Amino acid sequence: MISKLLKIVVLLAAFVIAAGASAYLAVTLIIKAEETVVVPALKDKEVVYALQMLSNLGLNTRIKASHFSATIPANHVIDQDPAPGAEIKKGRSVKLVISRGRQSVTIPQLAGLPLSQALILLEEQGLCPGTRAHARHPELRTDRVIAQSPQPGIEINRNNCVDLLISLGPYQDAFIMADMTTLPVDDAILKIETDHLTLGDIASAMTQAVPMDTVAHQAPLPGYRVITGQVVHLGVNRVRTATDSRTGYVARPAAWLFHYRTGTGFLNRHIKVRINSKIFSYDLFDDFLPPADELLFLIPRFENITVMLYEDGELIKTIFPGSRLTDTHW
Repeated sequence: MISKLLKIVVLLAAFVIAAGASAYLAVTLIIKAEETVVVPALKDKEVVYALQMLSNLGLNTRIKASHFSATIPANHVIDQDPAPGAEIKKGRSVKLVISRGRQSVTIPQLAGLPLSQALILLEEQGLCPGTRAHARHPELRTDRVIAQSPQPGIEINRNNCVDLLISLGPYQDAFIMADMTTLPVDDAILKIETDHLTLGDIASAMTQAVPMDTVAHQAPLPGYRVITGQVVHLGVNRVRTATDSRTGYVARPAAWLFHYRTGTGFLNRHIKVRINSKIFSYDLFDDFLPPADELLFLIPRFENITVMLYEDGELIKTIFPGSRLTDTHW
């Protein structure tokens, strides 16, 4: 009886143990199947695609290193750890080695491109801009690439620099400087403006070689090569009037009256009165006046002052101390 009961207890214990082992094995297999994944093959894959694939499997990504490669394009996977086919738990990391592309690159064609675009192309190729020189070019606009060194198509290693020759734009119009000696000063200024040059200083010159109120000398000299917009300086003969034996010269008033009347008609006139000297240059008056209107100004009699009157953009008169027009009312 006792042996029979013992047998039953043993059989029940064996049954419980077997059932428990089976249940544990089943649960372990289920849990293992849920928590582990097989690492895919990522070599040669584009890095963004590899990141997305690992993320979908519940795995993290770490960039282990990046190397140059002659066979695998830039931003593609060279190697991975763990290897393809390995089983790892979700949430673990896969380490990737990324390609930086070829060590050497082909120099792009930069001639004719805007400088900003050329710099972008160099950066994309892993190259740097080297020395920049500038020169005029008859066809290329400012900040366009004229030439480069090394030449396009040459293979060089990354991080090398490319020298650039940059355009300053087309050559400016050049012509021979006219001879303005003996011209009345207002005619000389009109000639400067007509030739698209810039009026510079108007200085006094004491000489008997040219008539009063005419150009005695100029810079640049007649016959020299000049370009559009170049500054021209004038020296004007301003002979003083003789006076008594004590001073040697007639004393002039400290100022003279500037007077101008617009012509008749129906339209307003754009009048500009500009004062130039070695020290300052400014517009004394710049506005529209109706027909038959008058301007009156008291102008200080400085040695090198010049007053220029424009009507509707055209130079009408040029007056300076020493001119007969400043000895009387105008």
